[in-house]
Amino acid sequence: MPVFSNGLKPMVDGNSLLNGGGSSNSPSSGKNSTSGGSGIIGGDTHGHSNSSSSDSVETKKSKRKGLVLIVAPIAGVAAAAFLLIPLYAYCFRRTKDGFQAPSSLVVHPRDPSDSDSTVKIAIANNANGSVSTLTGSGTGSRNSSAIGDSHAIEAGNLVISVQVLRNVTKNFAPENELGRGGFGVVYKGELDDGTKIAVKRMEAGVITNKALDEFQAEIAVLSKVRHRHLVALIGYSIEGNERILVYEYMPQGALSQHLFHWKSFGLEPLSWKRRLNIALDVARGMEYLHTLAHQSFIHRDLKSSNILLADDFRAKVSDFGLVKLAPNGEKSVVTKLAGTFGYLAPEYA
Repeated sequence: MPVFSNGLKPMVDGNSLLNGGGSSNSPSSGKNSTSGGSGIIGGDTHGHSNSSSSDSVETKKSKRKGLVLIVAPIAGVAAAAFLLIPLYAYCFRRTKDGFQAPSSLVVHPRDPSDSDSTVKIAIANNANGSVSTLTGSGTGSRNSSAIGDSHAIEAGNLVISVQVLRNVTKNFAPENELGRGGFGVVYKGELDDGTKIAVKRMEAGVITNKALDEFQAEIAVLSKVRHRHLVALIGYSIEGNERILVYEYMPQGALSQHLFHWKSFGLEPLSWKRRLNIALDVARGMEYLHTLAHQSFIHRDLKSSNILLADDFRAKVSDFGLVKLAPNGEKSVVTKLAGTFGYLAPEYA
């Protein structure tokens, strides 16, 4: 039996802090018990209310999440359509405009292994958008009564729109003029990628059957041959009455300027070393035409004005309008008199 001091009052009812209900024997504890009971009942009601609110919030969140999952894809599709429709309209307009260019050409080259195959040229009519097709042999076909008719040309992806050439030459401005010849006027231009070009435009007054034959021959030859000492044909254009050839640009111009007009052009006279190099370059170009190409070509109009010089004064042969195709195995060809007086072979004199 424990012994306590006289001043200590024992609590036999237990710890009131640990007993939630307390003892019914103590008034205060009874009061606390009642209050505690009321608190427990009130606590159960409040917990049930919180649980219901929680369920309601979760339901609302679930519905909102489902709505977002439905609306988000629809909004994404609508936004994509909103962005793609103008892009499609722009591309369609460009395609339509490109197709309806005046007499724009699509040239389908014939098979070189088949001498009987034909060339097909699709011509888009600007007025009604219709497409007509011309066919012809490799030598070309035309109606001599109508200058606007097109020759059938053996060439691949060389067609350039007249509008593009107008843009790069500033509508064939006089300040871009490089020179004039029997064919027409040559203009300087620059493509969007920075490539400098020489644009030879046939004048309306010289569009004859002979001029058209030369135009066709130029394309036919230069679309088949490539050599470092032959001027490269970049493209051509046949739209309406326009006949245009596009070449690589040769900055130093024609050899004739440096030989005969160097003073008037403010040029330095050519040194003998440069003259020798030019002669060798021309000889290599002619050798390629005569013996190294897959077919033998005879230039028939080789002269100083048809020899063009690059920045480093390396020479290239140009102007293939009078070129004659030599039959395979033939060492001599009988042709009509062609060329420029003063530059003809001695036997013609």
